[in-house]
Amino acid sequence: MRVTICAVAILLGACAEHSALASEPRLRIRVADISTDTPSGRAELRRRVVDATRRFCADYGAEITPHESREDPRYCPDMARSLAMSGMTRDLRRAYDLARHEAKVVGSAP
Repeated sequence: MRVTICAVAILLGACAEHSALASEPRLRIRVADISTDTPSGRAELRRRVVDATRRFCADYGAEITPHESREDPRYCPDMARSLAMSGMTRDLRRAYDLARHEAKVVGSAP
C-alpha cells in the first residue's frame, strides 16, 4: 500500500512540475537569419537581444523580479540577458560579446 501511495505522489509531483515549467515565461530571439561574421550582423544580434529583453521585462518583470530587487532597474534586464545568453550557442555568445564590445557597451547595459 505504501509503495502505491509513493508512486502516486511521485507521479503527481512530476505532473505538477511539468505544468509549472510549461507556464514559465520564455525569452525567444530569432537568430537564424543573422550572419555574425560581420559587424552589422553582430549589431543586429545585439539589437534583437536588447529588444527581446525589454519586451520580456515589460511582460514579466514584476513576476520574475524578487520584491527586494524591484527598485533596481537593472535587475530584470540583467537576468533576461543572462537567460538569453544561456540559450545561445558558444559562437552566438561570443558574437554577442563582440557586438557589445563593438558598441562600446560597459557594465550591465544591454
